[in-house]
Amino acid sequence: MRALDQIRPRFAFIENVGGMITADNGFFLEQQRFHFRRLRYDASYARLRASDFGAAQTRERVFIVLSSYDMRPYIYEFPKPTHGAKGMLPIRTLRDVISGMPDWPQGEYCDIPFHGHYLTRNRKRRWDQPSYTIVAHAHHVPLHPMGNSMVFVEKDRWALRGSRNRRLSWRECVEIQGLPSRVCPTGSLEQKYRVIGNAVPPVFGEALIVPLVQQDPSPKVYKYYL
Repeated sequence: MRALDQIRPRFAFIENVGGMITADNGFFLEQQRFHFRRLRYDASYARLRASDFGAAQTRERVFIVLSSYDMRPYIYEFPKPTHGAKGMLPIRTLRDVISGMPDWPQGEYCDIPFHGHYLTRNRKRRWDQPSYTIVAHAHHVPLHPMGNSMVFVEKDRWALRGSRNRRLSWRECVEIQGLPSRVCPTGSLEQKYRVIGNAVPPVFGEALIVPLVQQDPSPKVYKYYL
């Protein structure tokens, strides 16, 4: 809110986890919307999945798009998915983005033991599927697709099979996030994972900005892009 008040942008994009919609039974979101209105911004929000826009992961995030009252009567419309359904591009898979990379890249993946919390759910997707969400915590990064699938044991308990089980490397996370391959964060292994996992996949940024720059170029709208 401080940034909006100081900078007064015509448009702003906010990203967060899905829980922000339901936090405190919706109170948290409504408080934000109240202050957006106070600062004279219309707010639209939607939950988007990265795989629907070309990233090789099923990451879901909530995006809020703000447009200044000065932009009225402009109304922002969220982009439609480009991948997955009939007539669209195919969903990108782990094979599409990390096949050919080393199976055991020394020093590039978190190799601490798989603790109990890690084994409370399935962490491994197949080669022909998109990855689970790339997270910022090194200990919780999804598994590489090589080897055997995990096995469901009982509620909140999954088991690993075989010896070919490791977390995705930070370089593989770069590819799955859709970041440029040249990206190389500084710091420790944990810090590399944190920077990469906290990044917003570029496919989201591109998809969200397209409705603005491709809007009908009528004088009331187009003049703001000149």
